Amino acid sequence: MIRRFFAAVAALLLFQFQPAASAAVVTVHEVIDARDIVMHTGISDDHSPFTLAPGDILKIRFDFLPGQALQVVDLVALGVILNATDGADHAVTNGNAMSFFGLQGPAHDPAPNTTTTTGFGLLSVFYANDILDNPPHGVISFSGFEFTISLDSFSDGLSERTYHPAMMFVSGASIAVLPEPSTMLLVLLALGGIAAVRAGTRGRR
Repeated sequence: MIRRFFAAVAALLLFQFQPAASAAVVTVHEVIDARDIVMHTGISDDHSPFTLAPGDILKIRFDFLPGQALQVVDLVALGVILNATDGADHAVTNGNAMSFFGLQGPAHDPAPNTTTTTGFGLLSVFYANDILDNPPHGVISFSGFEFTISLDSFSDGLSERTYHPAMMFVSGASIAVLPEPSTMLLVLLALGGIAAVRAGTRGRR
């Protein structure tokens, strides 16, 4: 009897201290032309579909082409839409976060938020109040950004769902493509070098 009791206690402790199954980290990386965003206030992507299950963490990163930065005056909203291939999403997230790359101007990475989407693609969006230091006004630029979405569950009870990136979007009073400061510095150095060569050539005449 005592042996059975201790055996049961040992089995219970062993079960409790078993390592929990680790969540999968699904990574999607898109390199896009910032001029498409200026033209369409959004960009369609044709990245291969990927599958998410409750507990998974999705990291979807958008980088602009080398040397590009996007300038936004009086940002309104910035986000990403991921369409479910079955057309009937019921995703509950327990944390959406976003971070910029090459951020310039009076802005900051927003605090995480949570969303529940029913009958729509998985959505992560942040607004001027989340990002600008003095909303709604400010001129900012950046060379890319990343969304991190932590999936909690599907309200319709599915164990997994397949998605594909549908659109990332940026809206503001005006949007333009700029060379990044580092690129502009290289251009200035190149121009300075050309001027120095020309000056040297003239001096030897």
